[in-house]
Amino acid sequence: MSEYTPSTEHIESVYGRVHDTHGIPVQSQERRAEFRRWLAAHDAEVRAEAWDQGAEMGHRLYAEPMSVITARNPYRKEEG
Repeated sequence: MSEYTPSTEHIESVYGRVHDTHGIPVQSQERRAEFRRWLAAHDAEVRAEAWDQGAEMGHRLYAEPMSVITARNPYRKEEG
């Protein structure tokens, strides 16, 4: 039995599906855009976390100060 993994486009389409006043399914461009924004934010956080994990490994292997490594993370947005 193979595992099915839906594509990003399929998930976006399902998320964007709404019903009009007659109950007919239609695509909402606003909801599709909302999904794309959420996915971009999620992917950015995953990249930032992966960078931090790599920085931690580099710190342990090469004893470079963590403040130097994490300051270079291009995926972290400045807070505040």
